[in-house]
Amino acid sequence: MGRQFGLTQTGTKLDQVYTNLIDQEVVRIGLSVPIADWGKSKARKSVALSNLELEQKQIEQEKENFRHVVTLRAQQFDLIRRNAEVAERYFEAARKRYDITYQRYLIGKISVTDLNLALADQEGARRGYLQSIRDFWMALYDIRGLTLYDFVNEKSLMLAAPIQN
Repeated sequence: MGRQFGLTQTGTKLDQVYTNLIDQEVVRIGLSVPIADWGKSKARKSVALSNLELEQKQIEQEKENFRHVVTLRAQQFDLIRRNAEVAERYFEAARKRYDITYQRYLIGKISVTDLNLALADQEGARRGYLQSIRDFWMALYDIRGLTLYDFVNEKSLMLAAPIQN
């Protein structure tokens, strides 16, 4: 819809054209209705429905991938936990072996080389144990971050209400 406004006049000389102007107002109203869109609307609707279906399938696939990752990490966590338990028992055994070896060294039953070997074994077991503890905590916090759940305190890590500024 458009509006126009104009002032007009006629004259034989140029200066007469711009004197005593005639007020002329024109209003034009129009309506445009497509009779046929040649299937464009139907095609757009079909594309939109296809896009919706694709998005829904992608969301389902992402959910399934997430479940798979969480399951895998839970299995890995269980393995890491068992490795930490084994490393702790090995460290305790190496520590006891060193204590026994040290006592035997003091009474002269073994050489300093045997004592050094026991000490090196104890230190290696200690480092292995500490690494397994580190791996345990890293795996625990990894699975907590994925699931947003605190398994120790058995509570959700999600905020109850979003923080508002």
